[in-house]
Amino acid sequence: MMQLEIINSHDPVTTAAISSFEKRCGVALPQQYTRFLRAHNGGEFRGTPAYSTIDKIPGGVGGVDYFFGLTKDRRTYDDLWRQLGQGELETIDRIPNLLGVAQDACGMVYICCKGKYQGNVYIRMLDGANLYLVSNSFDAFLDSVSPDPFESTIPVFRVVEAGDIDALQGQIAAGIDIETRNAEQETLLMFACKVKSPRCVTWLLDAGAQVNAVTDQGKQAIHFATRARVLDCVRILVARGANINATTSSGESPLFISLERVCCWERLAELIVELGGDEIAADANGRSALGMACQDGYRGVCTKLIERGANVEQAIAWVVKQIVTDSDAQTWGFTGLRHLGAVDELIDLSAKGHTLAMDAVLAIAPGRADFHQALQTAMHNPDEDIRDCAKDCLEEARLSKSAGDSSL
Repeated sequence: MMQLEIINSHDPVTTAAISSFEKRCGVALPQQYTRFLRAHNGGEFRGTPAYSTIDKIPGGVGGVDYFFGLTKDRRTYDDLWRQLGQGELETIDRIPNLLGVAQDACGMVYICCKGKYQGNVYIRMLDGANLYLVSNSFDAFLDSVSPDPFESTIPVFRVVEAGDIDALQGQIAAGIDIETRNAEQETLLMFACKVKSPRCVTWLLDAGAQVNAVTDQGKQAIHFATRARVLDCVRILVARGANINATTSSGESPLFISLERVCCWERLAELIVELGGDEIAADANGRSALGMACQDGYRGVCTKLIERGANVEQAIAWVVKQIVTDSDAQTWGFTGLRHLGAVDELIDLSAKGHTLAMDAVLAIAPGRADFHQALQTAMHNPDEDIRDCAKDCLEEARLSKSAGDSSL
């Protein structure tokens, strides 16, 4: 039995209106869904809804914002006719005959209207094309909806987002667990880092929040602070015992995060190195933090990592792999010149000598003579003009490859 009341429905829908819609779809809507339309022509739940899914979705539960209905204005977003679009039911992730019936907090809820999956309810998340099975019938879906188990904790996360220390203290004093988590499995401390609130971070730590608590993806507060690019949060966490070299399940450390193109910032990377951020031999994707720092032009970061014994040959090899990949892609976004400048910089900073460096370089693509010649000329000639000219050979090598020349 449905546990939450439906409110704010549209005007009652007639059998003729449903039949007209079915004719347009070319299907007969599942009986359970038809009954729902007759009883509740769209609308929303009273209270904060949550439902479990058969397939595990990120966060573990979903929450319906509102159901679509058959209205007088087919142009409105909450009308089923608009969801139907050009009159064809959707096919998503190899499941055909899908009709969007509700807007979910995490995406869109669909019901299958024809075939062997008829009656099944699915959700497609906002950030992807995959479907997750919610239930095998619409009634089962409605019966699974219940008050959000996180509803009682939501206000405290809003307080943290607002940065209201007095209200936060009151919530904790009233009995909210300081280690409570939201639907994304973030603790209050992680969330405070995410919303860039050093004051809340400090208060939570003083109140006993666990600095190294982890999510199911291995993320800790230090990862949230780094991705949010909040220097003060990073400093506070490390001072209270956070591991500056903690890695997530995918191998991401704060140093790697600070060097990513999405959120790279030289001052942030410098701070992480100052606080003990170390060069990792390679992450799950084989990247080199030293190579990334040099590619970003962060000379100070590179110098400190090299002083700590970072593997220069490995960093050069990683950068050269990027050149090979870009060249092989035959795209006009070819970035070989910038990468080659990073190789030169690594050699200069490490004082390794060109011969030793070239041993690492030449091992990357043994079948590309044109590629090797360009690198050797650029890296061995002390004349800057010749070096610049030689770097252009990389672009020429790309063009000749595009014309069907030698391959890797």
